[in-house]
Amino acid sequence: MLQHWTHNEKELGKLRSKISRDVDPRKHLLYYFDFRRNVREFLRLQAQNLTYRFRTPVGRYNSCAIVGNGGILHNSSCGAAIDAHHFVSRCNMAPTEGFEKDVGTKTSHMMLNGESIYDLWDDLNDTAREINMIKQFKTLNGSILHYSKVRNNNIPRILTGLNDKLKRYLKQYHINITLAYAQRNMANPVNVLLQRILRQSRWALTPTTGIMALFLDMTFCDHITVYGMWPFPVDPRGRPLNYHYYQVGTEQLQNERHTYNTEIRYLARLHSRGVIRLVIQPCR
Repeated sequence: MLQHWTHNEKELGKLRSKISRDVDPRKHLLYYFDFRRNVREFLRLQAQNLTYRFRTPVGRYNSCAIVGNGGILHNSSCGAAIDAHHFVSRCNMAPTEGFEKDVGTKTSHMMLNGESIYDLWDDLNDTAREINMIKQFKTLNGSILHYSKVRNNNIPRILTGLNDKLKRYLKQYHINITLAYAQRNMANPVNVLLQRILRQSRWALTPTTGIMALFLDMTFCDHITVYGMWPFPVDPRGRPLNYHYYQVGTEQLQNERHTYNTEIRYLARLHSRGVIRLVIQPCR
């Protein structure tokens, strides 16, 4: 069980200073419609060994919620608490419709990993599945859809196509979603940061989307609460859990790219220091 929590602004400020040297929304959360201009400016600045910072759709927020997809959110009644935050980050197109009581309805920022952006693009190019995705996009109206990882040969094509579809959805369905990207793969500086902070030679092959969202939000949020980041088959009371709150069944998927045990210990440590509040109990 986690100990009683008290916000520690000084500890958050110290960690924010460390993180902000490597993670910056003006580098890792950029308007996609600025992409061509940003690339030209990036190449110019890089040739002169100058740093770059571009326009970002985020500002400064008093309270932020990072909402993971863990089964611990099922029957948590945390929806109202999540929606009370000024800025809400979610991961990998996790649905809210049908789960509002537990996860809320508000989404400010939807962060995608590589698998999720490919799945999303496949769904949007299938006539039947696109209808369902448009329905989900309506729940994301006014939010930022953000891909922040490596850009291989297919990703620029997908981002351009996705941006074109979002323009069409704005005209047809009045769905206003801002597409955002990272100028460089954000997983690399997050990985280095975690190795440095934890004094480990190796964190994981890939940081989870949740940890990446947390580090990014720490640069512009004054109070951070983390929900749904609990990758275990049972909750602290021994209750069996689904892997995701929206899944049926209790099968636990293993992903060898992530070190979940180390991650949850790190989150618990941040909680104990008053940097973040980690919620692993029902919100009733």
